[in-house]
Amino acid sequence: MAYFETVMILNPTKGEKELKKEIQAYEKYIQTFSKTKKVKTDDMGEKTLAYEIKKYITGYYAVFLYQAKPIDVENLERKFRIDDEVLKFISIKSNEDRRSRIRRLYSRRRK
Repeated sequence: MAYFETVMILNPTKGEKELKKEIQAYEKYIQTFSKTKKVKTDDMGEKTLAYEIKKYITGYYAVFLYQAKPIDVENLERKFRIDDEVLKFISIKSNEDRRSRIRRLYSRRRK
């Protein structure tokens, strides 16, 4: 199992409550296959896009940090492709947990 970070951009035309419910639904889905059952979710809210995506100039951002197998991430991405509310997404594999990586970087700066 490896650590992954997934960023998704949702359709901003829905209400904020509906978008948060959708984010929670994806969080529960990730928990079903995540080894640690802990999913760190960062609801970043609505932001202006750098370029127009499907005729939208804003998008609702959410970031998930979790530990999973690569096949599970493929299934999650397949689910994103099917969902019309997801404008864009990207999943990045990380060798270690984000917090431990940040701690290591700060410890190098102190030396």
